[in-house]
Amino acid sequence: MAISRMQIEDPNYWRGINPDCCISENPWPQNVDEIAFSEAEIEKIRLSIAEEGYFLTPCCITDAQLEKLLSCTSRVMAKGFGEPG
Repeated sequence: MAISRMQIEDPNYWRGINPDCCISENPWPQNVDEIAFSEAEIEKIRLSIAEEGYFLTPCCITDAQLEKLLSCTSRVMAKGFGEPG
């Protein structure tokens, strides 16, 4: 696959691969629902970070969002990006 750096840096190149997806400087919604944690949950999270280096959150991505992400990722990979090398 021959692609120039100029193409890679051009948002329109990526829009062409995934025209139904949003490419923007600020892709995150302005109003995000907060996740409430109890004191016990916060302590469990703290211990998990200390022991494991990470923590799990409740599911916050819908199945529809995951399907869209899979579709977009598959199209990018079909263009030769992200393949083991």
